[in-house]
Amino acid sequence: MVRAEKIEKVNDVKENLDSSTAFYLCDYTGLTVAEMSELRRKLRDKAGLFKVVKNSSLYFALKDKNFDEMLKYVAGPIAVLFAHQDELEPLKTAYEFSEEVSKMSFKAGWVDGKVYGPQEINTIAKLPGKNELRAMLVCTLNAPIFKLVYALNWPLQALVSTLEQVRKQKEEVK
Repeated sequence: MVRAEKIEKVNDVKENLDSSTAFYLCDYTGLTVAEMSELRRKLRDKAGLFKVVKNSSLYFALKDKNFDEMLKYVAGPIAVLFAHQDELEPLKTAYEFSEEVSKMSFKAGWVDGKVYGPQEINTIAKLPGKNELRAMLVCTLNAPIFKLVYALNWPLQALVSTLEQVRKQKEEVK
């Protein structure tokens, strides 16, 4: 490859690093082209990008962007999963895919300015997403209010039910 092409590849990786809210290094050994295409299609819906890169291009891009802690994970066949909006949705999608095919693993990840190793990435991937957490929070906050409304409404319902029974008894007597 000509030097200009190599520089272009490094710049492409740097641009993706700049536009990402998080990124993850993956070992894609064993994935077929069809499986990679399926993963890319699934990730496109989640604003993620799965890109196979040369180790040297990734190394120089990480070094230029001061991701020195990630350099030790740049070895062997490597693909980068870039998360362009939500940090976790592409990771969760890729993790579920890796569980299905059992051929892909995570080497490391960078989320919110911190580097995570393989075990931590797998743990993070199992956590509920932001939208799920928000829904859980809303339900938790809403539960006491619902119970209060139910408790305040119960005496009125009991009164109406009692009056209805009295009315039915009087109609039966007639």
